[in-house]
Amino acid sequence: MLVEGSRDVAALRDMGFEGTILKLNSGESLVQRADRLSRDHGRIIILTDWDPKGLLLHERLKALLEDCQVEVEDRHWLRLRRLCGSGCRTIEDVPAKVLSLRRMAGRAD
Repeated sequence: MLVEGSRDVAALRDMGFEGTILKLNSGESLVQRADRLSRDHGRIIILTDWDPKGLLLHERLKALLEDCQVEVEDRHWLRLRRLCGSGCRTIEDVPAKVLSLRRMAGRAD
């Protein structure tokens, strides 16, 4: 899974994600980062934010990775975006939104 920064990693960990979560922001250009990722991964789940910067970043990164023959998985990104709606513009907002949805459904665990 590829996210923008450390707070996104922390948010996903808070929700119980245990797999590899990579940060996009590593001091490299986007082209360099995509190239490096393509050498180590054949498939990547992109989870950028849904704010204007994140949307642009998602589009650019997806194109770069696909150019490097990496299978880009953005189905989860699209589903989270639909589920969270306008009340959730960043990955770090997702845990609070999930908790809110659980409370609305009568499950606050």
